[in-house]
Amino acid sequence: MNMLNIIKNNRAEQGLNYALFEQWLDKNMCKLVPNDAVTICFRLYENKDKQWRIVLSGVDANEAEDRNWERNVIFSNQETPLVWVEDVDWTQVNSETEDVLNRYLQQGQFCHKIKQYKGVSLGINRENLDYCLISQLF
Repeated sequence: MNMLNIIKNNRAEQGLNYALFEQWLDKNMCKLVPNDAVTICFRLYENKDKQWRIVLSGVDANEAEDRNWERNVIFSNQETPLVWVEDVDWTQVNSETEDVLNRYLQQGQFCHKIKQYKGVSLGINRENLDYCLISQLF
């Protein structure tokens, strides 16, 4: 499913659609994820016109070990983010993303694989705000 279809499908939904999040994450987790990743990061970005995107990345450190831990990226799906349009502020998007991510960690196809990492983080990049909101989800 290309990015335009994801945007069209989510436009009719109220908030982030779990089914599309699950499909997107399953597809990304099927790809070879390096064994040396320590933490999985879900980064939220606000684009123009209330378009939001999530990028998945893996880093080889975590918050407790390295102050710049999120910069040690060893893989990223920057080219294939999950994108949707929603007219809300970043706090609402963060809350919705946390909800779908926690749901995935309970029932998603790769929930056990994700839980094997030392940490899972959810953070937001918005203008000058670079804020790690969750350092451990499970």
